[in-house]
Amino acid sequence: MKNLNNLNVEDLSVLEMYWERFSTGFWDYLPRIVLAIVILFVGFFIIRYLERVLTAFFNRTKFDEALERFIQSLILILAKIFVFVLVLLILGAELGAFAAAFGAVVFAVGMALQGSLSNFAGGVLILFFKPFKIGDYITSDSYSGKVVDIQIFNTILETPDGKKIILPNGPVSNNTIVNHTDIRYRRLDLKIGIGYDDDVKKAKRILERLAKKDERIIQDRKEIRVMVDELGDNAVILLLRAWTLNADYWNTRFDMLEKIKKEFDKKEISFPYPQRDVHLYQEK
Repeated sequence: MKNLNNLNVEDLSVLEMYWERFSTGFWDYLPRIVLAIVILFVGFFIIRYLERVLTAFFNRTKFDEALERFIQSLILILAKIFVFVLVLLILGAELGAFAAAFGAVVFAVGMALQGSLSNFAGGVLILFFKPFKIGDYITSDSYSGKVVDIQIFNTILETPDGKKIILPNGPVSNNTIVNHTDIRYRRLDLKIGIGYDDDVKKAKRILERLAKKDERIIQDRKEIRVMVDELGDNAVILLLRAWTLNADYWNTRFDMLEKIKKEFDKKEISFPYPQRDVHLYQEK
């Protein structure tokens, strides 16, 4: 590289020519740069204002919470893309060339993120057809939990023991979904085993009486039934069938099992445990 002191007249003239071109082009291009910066700042200011407007709008309406988040995120993302495209056009990017480049990028990203696009489509289906909503307790692909968030790509579950499960929306939308809370009522099925020597009628009366005394069990709309469900190897299996509100299901189940145990102990009705009779063969 030449030292500045060793530059000849020809080199100086070349540098002067490039500097003149740069300065002329810079001052000609400066208004576009300033306008692009102004558009960028104004655009993001408008986007922040739009976000507040959307939040206030959804607070006044009765949209589904997950659908609100999805629509708001989609609108804000599209608005940001619009601002960036506008800035590029102001800076001199040709629309046709930009569209071609953008299409190529979208195609490449789409090929690389096929799974993510499937999850995005699944999220759209879930949000619009609503097989479940935030707050529902669901089972999908052997995973169960309370729905705490429905995002664009994933559904977030929280298990009763405090675990966080992230399910991709693509498989969720295509698999069988069991919604445990969408229906108001839920049937309570309790299987209770008693000994073969115990009084079946007495045990059935106790179960029916306990069910009728519990205020959480619906008495007027749904029938309370107690029946022999199975003759097991070591016990007669009784089935108590009653209905309760979905929100009361688990507490009712736990309390009924405890009451049945206490009442059967008091009435001397046994709970047989598995046992096996062993016959010894003695050779004569």
